Amino acid sequence: MKDNNTIPGFNPSRYKRMAIIFVVLSMLNMFAVLLAFRRSGYGLYHAEDALSHVATINHYVQDVNESAMAIVINNNDSERIAKEVSQITEAFTEIDKEIEMYNSIELDEIDPALKDQFNDAKSKVETYHQALLNYKNEIQDYTVANKSELSDYVADTMNVYTSDIEPLKDEAANSVTELFNMQSQATYDFFVRCAQQFVFVLLFLIITMVAGLIGINNMKKKARRDAETIEVEQKKAKESHEKSVNIAYSNILTGFKNRYGLEADISDKLSSKKFTIALFNFNNFSYINERYGRDTGDEFLSVVSAKLQQKYAKIADIYSTDSDEFCFIFKKNVSPEKADEMVYQIAETMSKPMAVTDHAIQNMVSACFCHYNPGDQPDLNSLLRNFDRAMKVAQEKSRSEGHSSVVNIDTI
Repeated sequence: MKDNNTIPGFNPSRYKRMAIIFVVLSMLNMFAVLLAFRRSGYGLYHAEDALSHVATINHYVQDVNESAMAIVINNNDSERIAKEVSQITEAFTEIDKEIEMYNSIELDEIDPALKDQFNDAKSKVETYHQALLNYKNEIQDYTVANKSELSDYVADTMNVYTSDIEPLKDEAANSVTELFNMQSQATYDFFVRCAQQFVFVLLFLIITMVAGLIGINNMKKKARRDAETIEVEQKKAKESHEKSVNIAYSNILTGFKNRYGLEADISDKLSSKKFTIALFNFNNFSYINERYGRDTGDEFLSVVSAKLQQKYAKIADIYSTDSDEFCFIFKKNVSPEKADEMVYQIAETMSKPMAVTDHAIQNMVSACFCHYNPGDQPDLNSLLRNFDRAMKVAQEKSRSEGHSSVVNIDTI
C-alpha cells in the first residue's frame, strides 16, 4: 500500500486539522441536539403533567357544582343530600391532592404567569370549598336536630345558596377553566418553541455537515490540483533528467550510446553475466575526413550507424565508443557460435561501400571479440585495454593482408 506521505500534493497535517475541526463541530452539534431534546422533553412532560392536573381539578369542580345543585334541587331527600355531601367531600379531597401535585411542578420555563393564575384559581376554589363546608355543616346539624323541618330549612337556605355560594361557584369554575385554557395555550406555545429550537439546531447541524463536506471536497480538489502540478513538474524534471542522461550517454551523430553509456550498462554484467562483446574500428577514417571533408566524414558515420541499427539492433546492443569505433554486446538469446558468425558479417557490412551524398565511400574494418565470463575483468577499462591490444593485432593483420580482419581475443 502506498504511504500517504509519498503521495504528491498530500498534506497530512491539513487533513488532520480539518478532521479535528469536523469532529469537534459534530460533537458540539450532537451535544446541542441532546440538550435541546432533553430540555424540550422535560418541559413538555411537565407541561402535559400540569395540564392533566388542571383538567382533573376542573373535572372535580364540575362534579362539586353538580352535587351542590343536586342538594338544592333535592332539598326534601335526606339520603340524596347525604350522598351528594359525601361526593363533595371526596371531590375536594382529590382537588387538594391535584393542587399539591400541580404546585410541585416547575412551570417558569413554560409560562411564569401560570403560577399567578393557578394561585388565583386555588384561592377561589378554597373559598368556594369553605362556603360549601359551612353550608353542609348547617344542613347536617339541622338534619340531626330537626329532621321533620328539613325541607323547610333547605327551602329557607335556597336564598343563601343563590346569593352566597353560587357566585363563588361561578368564580371558581371560571377561574379553573381560565387556568385550563391558559395551561393548554402555554403547553402548545412551549411545544412550538421547542420544535423551532429543534429545527434550528438540526438546520445548524446540516449546515455544519454540508460546510464540512464542502471544505473536505475543496481540500480534495486542491490536493488533486497540487498533485497534478507536482506530477507535471516531476514529469518535466524526469524528462529533463532523461534528456540530460541521454545527452551525456549518447553520441548525437550516430544515435548510439557512447562509452559512458556502455560503462553504465556493462558494469553489473562484468561480475555476473556471460556475454559476447565485439569491437569494430575503421582502419583509416582520418583519410575520409582529409579527402572529403569532416561533414562528409560525419555523414559517412551516420549512414553506417543507420545500416547497423537496421540490420543488427535485434541481436545486439550497439555503442559508439569513439569517433570511428563501434562496440557490440550480443543479447543473451544469441549463442556464442552465432555471435562468432555475426562478428564477421558485421565487419563485412561495415567494409562495403556506403553512398554518401555524391560519393561511394569504402573503408576497411578491424574487429576483435571475446566470449566474456563473469569475473574475467574487474572493470570496463581493464576489458577495453585487452581489446586495445587485440585491435592492434587486427589492424596489423588488415594492413598486411589488404582487407578487413577479425581477431578472437580468446585465441591470442
